[in-house]
Amino acid sequence: MKNEKFIIRYRWWIIISSLILTVISVILLFRVKINSDLESYFPDTLKSKIDASKVEQTFGKSEPLMLVFETDDVLNQATLERVRSLTSEFKRMKIFEDVISLFEIKNIKGENGSMVVEPLISRIPENKEETEELRKEIRQNELADKTVVSDNFRYTLILLKVAKNSNDKEVITSVEDLLQKYKGNEKTYLNGLPYLRYETNDKISRDLTILLPLSVLIMIVFLLISFREFRGVWLPLSVVVISTVVCMAMLPLMHWDLSLISVLIPVMMIAIANNYGVHFVARYQELNAAHPRWGMRRIVSETLYHLKKPLILTGLTTIVGILGLVTHIMIPARQMGVISAFGV
Repeated sequence: MKNEKFIIRYRWWIIISSLILTVISVILLFRVKINSDLESYFPDTLKSKIDASKVEQTFGKSEPLMLVFETDDVLNQATLERVRSLTSEFKRMKIFEDVISLFEIKNIKGENGSMVVEPLISRIPENKEETEELRKEIRQNELADKTVVSDNFRYTLILLKVAKNSNDKEVITSVEDLLQKYKGNEKTYLNGLPYLRYETNDKISRDLTILLPLSVLIMIVFLLISFREFRGVWLPLSVVVISTVVCMAMLPLMHWDLSLISVLIPVMMIAIANNYGVHFVARYQELNAAHPRWGMRRIVSETLYHLKKPLILTGLTTIVGILGLVTHIMIPARQMGVISAFGV
């Protein structure tokens, strides 16, 4: 019972130390950065990543942003006018190095023994005959057919080459603002690495603001129904919160970033670390009901004495299991294994 007496004797020092550690961890949390670069999730030793790096060194790195329009027929006057207006606007913007669309494709043909290069669309068709004539020219143009226009003419593409060191949020916001400025009845789709990074960054923040409060709320309701007393709620909850905050503070200390995968750490901690506190409170209530004359210190000592060994062993097996993630090919998954194990 020596260990139990030590804990009870120095309980305030333990509590104060835990609170100080929590405050320091909260300060460190403000240094956490979000990593939305999906390519950095994989190690540099990965063969596909090495090959991609060689290609980029030879031909240059390009991160195109694809803007797709869907409608019954992309050669209708309204759609073509919208694509032309957007193409002109994109060409004026410094954040795009190159713009490819129907209005930038050239029509190359021979006339009287000479090669003539002219725009594929010199003017927007105004009647059905002109539309069909343009459709015929597009089908005969390998640069346009099935490249910037689909075979069934339901889709057309604007390909934007994003300038180096451009801010993803600025790029996507600029595109979305122009789509609002030049509205149309077409369905629009955005894709490409800049958009994926922007979406990833947004989803990480959203998941944290939704999943974390929701999981805490579910935990509070479960504990309240199970123990039917406020102490049975805030005691296990406080330990879980402290453990979660401290282990998340390991991210900036280890110079790691918050990723699409590591955002699950707080939810995992609430699910896993909650169990130990539940066992302590349940045992305490059992002893309190069975021995109403016992004082609090004796009940706590008995609880610690009987649960110390099984909970330490279950904690160690959980840590070993979580550390299995360090063999994962994705770097954030390895980081999540280390941090979660530390939190447990």
